[in-house]
Amino acid sequence: MSALHRPHDGRRARRDVPVDDPWLPRVWAEDDGLHLDVRGLLPTLALAQTMQLVSRCGHGGPIVVHQHREPALLSVELALFGWWAERVPGDPGEVRMRLAARG
Repeated sequence: MSALHRPHDGRRARRDVPVDDPWLPRVWAEDDGLHLDVRGLLPTLALAQTMQLVSRCGHGGPIVVHQHREPALLSVELALFGWWAERVPGDPGEVRMRLAARG
């Protein structure tokens, strides 16, 4: 059975995406960029999903990533792709990072 995923805070996303797998991150677009919610995923899976989106993002971002913890290896991985990250304000208990290509 397919479900529509919405941003973590319950707001209706501009583009709800039907998915069948609860282990996949939620992705949606807002005015400030593409959003990726990896909260609830294991750290290695969250990093893999983030980097997969970065590798597919030909326009250079920005991508806003919603996570539960500080991503230990994210900066190293992003540097390999010529990207950078900065922490931006998020909800209480959330680590929110803005990612974009250098240049």
